[in-house]
Amino acid sequence: MQAYKVNGKIDETGRLIVTEAIALHPGEVEVILLQVPVPSENEIKQTDPQVELPKRGSSVQAFQGLFEKTSPLADSMDTDEAKWAYLKEKYDL
Repeated sequence: MQAYKVNGKIDETGRLIVTEAIALHPGEVEVILLQVPVPSENEIKQTDPQVELPKRGSSVQAFQGLFEKTSPLADSMDTDEAKWAYLKEKYDL
């Protein structure tokens, strides 16, 4: 399966409108939508660009600087479920 990224809009009636021409043969496609978040006025005022993340170290010297720039995982993230989803897709299970 080949993936293409295009931009589009949802009109007032709820229909998807693709704003770009696509060079594909006619036929059925599977569509995955990712909605662009629109920040509210409160979110814009409350954001602090200088928020500093806590530094995380590593016992492996080669990884010392790597973990300082990463953000921690969300508490709701289930790593086992993410691994299983990856393996199902990879091996077509």
